[in-house]
Amino acid sequence: MQTPQRIALLLFKYLREELSGEESEELENWINESPDNENLFKHLTSEEGFLSELKSYSIRAGNPEFDNNSEFSPSNVKKNRLHRIGRFGKYAAITISLILTGAIITRYFVQKNESKSFPAEPTTSNIKNDLPPGENRAILTLSDGRKIKIDSTLHGSVAVQSGTKILRKEDGQIAYVEEKSAATPSSNIITTPFGGQIQIELSDGTKVWLNAGSSLKYPTAFATDKRSVELEYGEAYFEVSKNPKKPFSVMVKGMNVEVLGTHFNVNSYGDEPSINTTLFEGSVKVQKESQSLLLKPSQQSRLFENGKLEIVTPDNPEQIIAWKNARFQFRNESLESIMRQIARWYDVEIKYQCEIPKRNFSADLSRNKNLSAFLKIMELSDIHFKLEGKKLTVIQ
Repeated sequence: MQTPQRIALLLFKYLREELSGEESEELENWINESPDNENLFKHLTSEEGFLSELKSYSIRAGNPEFDNNSEFSPSNVKKNRLHRIGRFGKYAAITISLILTGAIITRYFVQKNESKSFPAEPTTSNIKNDLPPGENRAILTLSDGRKIKIDSTLHGSVAVQSGTKILRKEDGQIAYVEEKSAATPSSNIITTPFGGQIQIELSDGTKVWLNAGSSLKYPTAFATDKRSVELEYGEAYFEVSKNPKKPFSVMVKGMNVEVLGTHFNVNSYGDEPSINTTLFEGSVKVQKESQSLLLKPSQQSRLFENGKLEIVTPDNPEQIIAWKNARFQFRNESLESIMRQIARWYDVEIKYQCEIPKRNFSADLSRNKNLSAFLKIMELSDIHFKLEGKKLTVIQ
């Protein structure tokens, strides 16, 4: 059983947006253990609830100066503004931790033992059905036009193309094993639907993770002087096998990403504002017509619809490949951006029955959970939904 101090620490780090992936999952599991936990979480992370606990704390502590001091609010904690909490700033973190711990002991552990329940908060009553998370599945199109459904039922040898054997490994990965050189290697296309993802190992040992709603075209074996693939649409993460004699390039809607051996992510979804290439290891050269950029680790190139190519440095590069590690990580993202990712992974149509909120949101949760887990997290920020079949409506 988790102690009040442990839960208080997780809540404090949640407010500060400092939870690790494991801590986020621990907090999420605690919230989902019971309605009491969920209601307490909503209470302590709301402005009104937190300030009411501050008032109780000031009475217990005999210090009326804390009473209703709005500077001690979740918004200030969330925005890393502890240094701005007036002359109490030196003790802000300690005070907030004490408030959270005291509230948890009083409102949860004591009341629970006395069979008292915490006032109910809104729940996902408009969710008539639930949807499972995406899974490893794709469609493999061979050079002769044959299509092979890749899912959990497929194992072992899949096909042979121009001297290269295609295998489905036990871990679900599709692997290309070149058994003999072919004068003219074949081309294959692997496509993931919304609600699907797949990992591929190309014949040179390069590994590719393909996100939902994506398509990659590649040869079954590479030529002697170069290695080229095409990301037709969607998102992919590449770990390129090093070979200085054979540069590796990815074509993306007229843009070329050239590397020798490196790790990088390319997001080319058509509903995103730009094509983003983010480098994690090594170096890459990004070219679009006469424009050329050389990326360093943690840098990102952005190609906009007007043809402009620029370099930026994302605040949290690991957030960009959270999908590859089976997580959703949102840091100050718009609701529209978040819902585009949800649409792809859960294969749902997103509708808005209200004006789209202009504020940003942060969350960190597993992609292996049902859609309702995400909806509950968002409802803590006063965003509400109606799910009917495969149509998810934001109703706020």
